[in-house]
Amino acid sequence: MGRKTLLLKHPPSIPPHKLPRDSSIRIDLSDNETLAFSYRFKITHPIKYILTAFLTIFCTFWYGVALTVMYSILSVGNADNWFFALIPPLLIVLGLAPLSILVFLIQGRAKIKIDHERITGSIGALLLHKTITIPTRSILDVGIGKPAFKVPMTTLLISNKAVSCMVNSSERDIPLTLSSNSTLNDQVAGLVRGHLKFVGIDLPHEGSEAETAERTG
Repeated sequence: MGRKTLLLKHPPSIPPHKLPRDSSIRIDLSDNETLAFSYRFKITHPIKYILTAFLTIFCTFWYGVALTVMYSILSVGNADNWFFALIPPLLIVLGLAPLSILVFLIQGRAKIKIDHERITGSIGALLLHKTITIPTRSILDVGIGKPAFKVPMTTLLISNKAVSCMVNSSERDIPLTLSSNSTLNDQVAGLVRGHLKFVGIDLPHEGSEAETAERTG
């Protein structure tokens, strides 16, 4: 409790229209009130490929069985089989959990939304989602650093040595990236800093390459 992330760098602000064309970030909304953007959340750990292969086979088998049962029931057309008609929908619903993990591994996205009231970060796919929201007025700083606390998303799939675009807040610190891609980290931080400045949040000056001390709460 009370630990704050040491920010090592403050990337310069980036207006959404100045984002490089080859950026992996996608601008979803940009107006006078709200900035929303997203980027592919890539997992580089080798275990990702093992899990992806296993879940692909599992989901193919699972939904294959569900569709086969559904086809068999419909082809018979016996009204007395209403009980068995509940099996395919149940299999489909139960299969959404592993399917969500598979879609996340292949095409998971991190989404960030900022307006005058709050900043929201979410990550996931289908039923698998994690969302964190803090008031914009609680934000103290935004920059690049390593979390001074254990991030729940740091698992076997994500290195705990990954640096991040971090938001320092009087309520809690939140990571907006967990990536070794310095370009992505800098662009996310630049977009967030730029829009926070636009909505009237004063942040420490840009261009600082190292913080001299760690803030404590």
